[in-house]
Amino acid sequence: MTVAVFEFDEDFLVEAFRCYRRQHPARWVFLGLKVGAILLVAAIGCWALFRGNTLPGVVFVSLSFLLCFVHRVDDWWVRRALRKSPYADEVLRVEMDETSYRVTSPKQDVKLQWSVFTRVVHFPDGVLIFQGPRVFNWIPVTALVAPADRAGLETLVRSKIRPHQVIGTVAGAGVPGGKI
Repeated sequence: MTVAVFEFDEDFLVEAFRCYRRQHPARWVFLGLKVGAILLVAAIGCWALFRGNTLPGVVFVSLSFLLCFVHRVDDWWVRRALRKSPYADEVLRVEMDETSYRVTSPKQDVKLQWSVFTRVVHFPDGVLIFQGPRVFNWIPVTALVAPADRAGLETLVRSKIRPHQVIGTVAGAGVPGGKI
């Protein structure tokens, strides 16, 4: 049995959503659009400053700098949403064995069969397990009770969930990047 224990707090949730965004197939499209928008808005601002239109120039240049930090707004939104949750700051215990995935805390006891999981994404610092396109569970390596459980976690999710995707080099996987 592989066991992980962690606190479901703001930092945990922000880390989980960052991993979710890293594996998203449209990530590079959105990053390209963001860079294009930053360059376009900065160019308009510089052109306005060059033409002597100080106020519009400063507004557009400032907007281009703000676009560089829009991911921080997303992190803030995630933190704010968790504060309203009844599960905020709960200590969760995740137990995974050959038959089920079980999460327990003082407020919940959830047992899921492996068949509800649709895919898994392996990261160097944890595993993202999906229950559909947008519902996921994040299991960080640092939350594993025994350090030797890393290999057990990798083996268990590989045997129970298909398809797999690896982002970064995963210890024990033998496959840097790509699909397994």
